[in-house]
Amino acid sequence: MEMSEYSPRQRSIDSSETDKRPSIKDQIYESENILIKGTLELHHEYFVPKLANIVKQTYVQGNKVDTAFVKLLVEDPDENNPLNYVKDYIDKNTSELQKQSKALGDLRDLHNKLLLEAVESENSDSLQKVLTWYLNEVDDNKDMQRLIRIWQKFDENSGSNSMTDIKINNTAMIRACEKDNFEMILIFFKFEF
Repeated sequence: MEMSEYSPRQRSIDSSETDKRPSIKDQIYESENILIKGTLELHHEYFVPKLANIVKQTYVQGNKVDTAFVKLLVEDPDENNPLNYVKDYIDKNTSELQKQSKALGDLRDLHNKLLLEAVESENSDSLQKVLTWYLNEVDDNKDMQRLIRIWQKFDENSGSNSMTDIKINNTAMIRACEKDNFEMILIFFKFEF
């Protein structure tokens, strides 16, 4: 009796060797965004299982951790608003973040990605949640206000208002207009974009 080129046992060994992709926990260190990486390291018990589930269920391009993190923040209906974990990381590391110009750009980048993901997924509730979180945290938190003011030093097109660079010609609002999503456009208008 001849055995085929690959026996069932051999095939299972071969497939287990090819499935040796790094886990989400290992990929956290590959994150390009300081805020995402720090938040994931600080609150890994909350995020790792959820991120692993997102990566399994959806096709994610580019940096899987960063993309899955943004998707989770926008789409997670959890009552413990995951955006509060980002705030917690910023609160605990504000002085360190203020020293790093990359962190300031990462804060702006994260905010823009959250808005754009909410628009692309056509999730009006999430758009409202992201805008409310961001504007309330900036208004209520002096440390975050300082971060926003500092990032303007690195933004050559900034005006005198600390909110100018996120409200004028915002990519997510422009995208909502392109999609003719009037509900989302109205949400942006309510937040004075």
